[in-house]
Amino acid sequence: MFTDPKTQLSRGKRVKRSDQVVNGIKRWIVQTRQQVGNKLPQEKELIDQMGVSRGTVREALAALQVQGLVAISTGPNGGATLT
Repeated sequence: MFTDPKTQLSRGKRVKRSDQVVNGIKRWIVQTRQQVGNKLPQEKELIDQMGVSRGTVREALAALQVQGLVAISTGPNGGATLT
């Protein structure tokens, strides 16, 4: 589903892993033509698919929320929803 988040910029400059996850999620949204209101995969699924820690996924989701791309809700039906 997602590309390997362990990539680096061609300039040799390291990119934070959470930023790599953000970019991977953005690519997935575009490639799969997700619509406003669709939910992102659950946190556990993102962790497994991207091979990163829970903290990294949460940091990436928080960054997407700050950018206004997702709304995050808690609870049994919670998760990240595209806005």
